[in-house]
Amino acid sequence: MAAIAWQILQTFLACCQAENPRLNAVVGRDWKGKLSLCLYVIGIGLAFVMTWASIAVYILVAAIWFIPDRRFETALRAND
Repeated sequence: MAAIAWQILQTFLACCQAENPRLNAVVGRDWKGKLSLCLYVIGIGLAFVMTWASIAVYILVAAIWFIPDRRFETALRAND
């Protein structure tokens, strides 16, 4: 549900801040968020068939997010 909420928030921000090209450029490259959402859907489907594989997918998503997402920091530093 967190991945879905994050995608909704990003879409809402992009619509409300259409005149802000910097924000749209930073938010538009969210490969980790999109990948997480896809992996969560796969994990939910696997939970009915192979519980251990579902847990492995959830652990993979958590491991992906241990690498910090520095898109916003990089964009702010580039404009200073």
